[in-house]
Amino acid sequence: MSQAFGPSVRLLRDLDALRRIGGAWSDLCLRALEPNPFYEPTFLLPLLECRGWPPGLRIAIVEEGRDLVAFVPLFLRSLGRVPRLLVARVLVAPDQPYGFLATPLLDRGRAAAALHGLFDALDRAELGSSLLELLGHGEDGPFARVLDEVLAGRGQPSLELSGWQRGLFRPRSCFESYLRACLDGARIRELRRQRRRLAEQGEVRLERLGPREPVEPWCERFLAMEAAGWKGRAGTAMACRSDDARFFRAMCAQRHAQGRLCFEALLLDGRVIASSVALLAASEPHAAFLFKIAHDESMRRFGPGILLEFARFEDYHRNSAPIRWADSCAGPHREHLDRLWADRRRLGHRLIGARSLRGSALIVATRALRAIRARLASGERTSSASSGGSRASA
Repeated sequence: MSQAFGPSVRLLRDLDALRRIGGAWSDLCLRALEPNPFYEPTFLLPLLECRGWPPGLRIAIVEEGRDLVAFVPLFLRSLGRVPRLLVARVLVAPDQPYGFLATPLLDRGRAAAALHGLFDALDRAELGSSLLELLGHGEDGPFARVLDEVLAGRGQPSLELSGWQRGLFRPRSCFESYLRACLDGARIRELRRQRRRLAEQGEVRLERLGPREPVEPWCERFLAMEAAGWKGRAGTAMACRSDDARFFRAMCAQRHAQGRLCFEALLLDGRVIASSVALLAASEPHAAFLFKIAHDESMRRFGPGILLEFARFEDYHRNSAPIRWADSCAGPHREHLDRLWADRRRLGHRLIGARSLRGSALIVATRALRAIRARLASGERTSSASSGGSRASA
């Protein structure tokens, strides 16, 4: 629904409507306040074209005049176990399997106005729910700062929930300094010992997909390697589903054509033993977002996956790749996989209510329910500790 003045909000409900905004959408990606390659056309369009438009998906776009100033994919879902109580959640895993970041695309010069437009639509019940859930957005950058300012200025009811942290790569003065920032001496020596053991088997080198090199062989090699490992046995490898494999090929081809794909591999005597795919952001071409990594399980004793990361980060310190920072894109409770990532970034979780009796009541009720659960959990821990102490003294 449009407003007489200020930003207007529309909900896109199918692929044709999404394709029609392609040019404005691509332009917004270049002007984004914070980068999010998972919301760019060369990622999201092939994903939806190959997997289909899922029920409940709505793309909220905010327009100011002829300009697109916000792009926010939303997924309507039930809140808790109440099927009729819906919340509009930003599109992020597990609602779709390959979205590892949910920071909305906002015009960097009009970010506050874009959020005001979005929250006005929430207040008018135009998003399909009285609640908006932000999950998996950057909580330590400009988006979070603008979000806090807009929420406070509007008096919008909201609740901050538990987010998580994951690995972030930022180069140090040298690679040795970087290693010391994330690993102790014993672990550094162990990694170098593993690399020496691997080098005893043959020539080890890092290879990167070149800008004029065809991407197709890299895609097929990656799909085959992933399918040959535990993901293939579990049925979760991309090659296990024809639509996922088609999405991967199309996404890689489109992004490679734009120079926004970083394919890297660790080779032993010319044979790939580990490979990774990262996405480069439109608004920050020196920022990489790790999408997938796979390794040859027959080489598991050498730790090829971690040695690929070791080689990549060492290479980045030599400035042979234009990567200034990288996001591991690890999900909640998977930070243990980021042991070679020296820094951390915070991912947020917010629940935002409409400025209405219903929206405010839902936020108050959620806050009260969380407080009750916390007290119950604290009581259980206290009881368990007391009974344990009694048994010990007995």
